[in-house]
Amino acid sequence: MQYNAHLQMHGCPIRAHCSNIAAAKCVCGKGRAPGVNKMSTLKSISYVLNRFVLQRKFLMAEVGDLRFRVKTEDVVGRHIYKYGQHEPEMSAFLRRTVSARDGDLLIDIGANIGWYSMLFDRVCAGTDAKVVSFEPDPTNYGMLQENIALNAASHVHPFQLGLSDNDAGAALHRFSDSNLGRHSMLPINDHGSVNVETARLDDVLAAAGYAERQPRLIKIDIEGFELVALRGAPATLRRCPLVILEYSPTYMRQGGIEPAALLHYMGELGFDAAVLRDGAPQAVTIDELAQNEIQQDIIWTRAE
Repeated sequence: MQYNAHLQMHGCPIRAHCSNIAAAKCVCGKGRAPGVNKMSTLKSISYVLNRFVLQRKFLMAEVGDLRFRVKTEDVVGRHIYKYGQHEPEMSAFLRRTVSARDGDLLIDIGANIGWYSMLFDRVCAGTDAKVVSFEPDPTNYGMLQENIALNAASHVHPFQLGLSDNDAGAALHRFSDSNLGRHSMLPINDHGSVNVETARLDDVLAAAGYAERQPRLIKIDIEGFELVALRGAPATLRRCPLVILEYSPTYMRQGGIEPAALLHYMGELGFDAAVLRDGAPQAVTIDELAQNEIQQDIIWTRAE
């Protein structure tokens, strides 16, 4: 992955302008071509018909050249099907920022049904770069595998694992089917649990023969369990210039983890923090983040 210089942020150059190749496919939601809102309305009507009249459990969503099999009642699947997007601001940032080259490794922790893994696969086109995707939930992992096949995403190597600081296994505490991305390895949900295998990221990469590849990006979103997972990845983190991390202080406290410990862990590894504001990264301090209780994505960067 390369970072073409436009915005210099703590030694990590990041392209700062959205390259909306086709306005109708703009993932940031700005400058949509005429007819896109009409298409969303039609998709919304189709969604209601499929869910409540035909009672279909799964739907096929199309986003540009990508296709996703989604669970009908899941909020992530619903948004992809109706609006052709998921987390549009972060998706737009990554699409315009990330590029890959031979020998690179992009890491998707908490892959869910594969939205970011599919975006990363397209970034890797024309290179031998790899995407490793981790998803412990059986339902989500099944859809991840299907979506890899649907999109001929040959760069993506999926693992049905929960990442942790040990390989002892753990309970994945499930949220309701309305949000399959809310499952957590912290005891914060009350819709039952499923036992899953766990492993340390550093160990998985070594066993898979990826330890010598250059980790260019880690995206991690695992509902408050990020600190425990990243404690199993010190070697990878020391070589990685960019981490996109969902910070969930409320979930962490509910699960018995002090949120500031995660912020200081990243700081001690030499990362600087930023958050997206109006589509562009703005630097923030660890103290500022520690005083904020909202769930948000943090962009951690370090000079290569």
